[in-house]
Amino acid sequence: GGIVDGGEVGGLCRRHRDADVSVAGSSSEFSTLFHDVGGTLTVEDGCSFVVRNFTYDSDMRVYWWGAASDSVADLRAGFPLSRAAHPPQRLNATDSAPVRVLLDDDVWLEQAAVVCVYCAEMHANFGCAELEPRNHTLLAWLADTLGPVPDGAGAGGDPYADPGRRLANCVELFDDYQAQYEVDWERGEVVVQLQANIPAHYWMGFGVAAPDASFSAMVDADVTIAGVHEFEGSAFAIDFALTVKSQCTGGVTVAGEPLDDGAGVGAGVCGDATLDGGTNDAVLLFGSRDEDNDVTTVRFRRPLAPTDANDHAIDPAAFTRLVFGLGPLS
Repeated sequence: GGIVDGGEVGGLCRRHRDADVSVAGSSSEFSTLFHDVGGTLTVEDGCSFVVRNFTYDSDMRVYWWGAASDSVADLRAGFPLSRAAHPPQRLNATDSAPVRVLLDDDVWLEQAAVVCVYCAEMHANFGCAELEPRNHTLLAWLADTLGPVPDGAGAGGDPYADPGRRLANCVELFDDYQAQYEVDWERGEVVVQLQANIPAHYWMGFGVAAPDASFSAMVDADVTIAGVHEFEGSAFAIDFALTVKSQCTGGVTVAGEPLDDGAGVGAGVCGDATLDGGTNDAVLLFGSRDEDNDVTTVRFRRPLAPTDANDHAIDPAAFTRLVFGLGPLS
């Protein structure tokens, strides 16, 4: 049979349905804890997933539930992925059409590491499917919240500013997007090169989640946004603080003038230098645009140790949760 829709897609989610996410296309089996829960969950995009061969033998009201893990504490702190769509009673997987779940407008799959069949009233978990390990996440929502980006300054005389110098490490973030990196121990900094096959008007984002985050949460992340201006051809690398999912409000300019109410307390997707006491710690080394192959390359350095309250420390010897993404400039 055909796919059975389960829910309505909201305004914000509709705008992000076609955005690439780090877990898009991934599949995972539901564990069976109680009531014969089973099936295969496949992520479609940032705000929808499909469950095939789903089984659930109870009529108890349950939710598609997102959480950082399947621990009791994390499940209690979790959230319904769709308030309108509930896992249906399915006694026989061979007779059940795939169930397509569209997430609520204010919910994103990047917020969860597991999707569970969960009874909120009884705090009972009947089975979970794991999303891709959350050592990274896409910042798809930045596409609607990132405002105009200023120029970043280059750094002459830096040995890492030589485009011919390769960095020691490379990680494939997802198809056509990679990060090279190397620790500059002498200066206590990390040098990062981002390279992606993207349109000319796109930015690249890369950074670290808050140190106390149990998964790669976007909120409170410390991120560098980099790219090459489409018409001017100049590269930029800007330190951003991601406090809430909205455009920046309430901060101060680099010159100290208030952006709006003069409170000096910024909220949203804000350039670190626009926040009271913040600084732009990302130092641009070089950037280029290969128009023939649609490839943007930007290299920058940033400190390992925080220099203001919006920065997060990077310990090269410790596990670090990364966040990254691509999106169009406003």
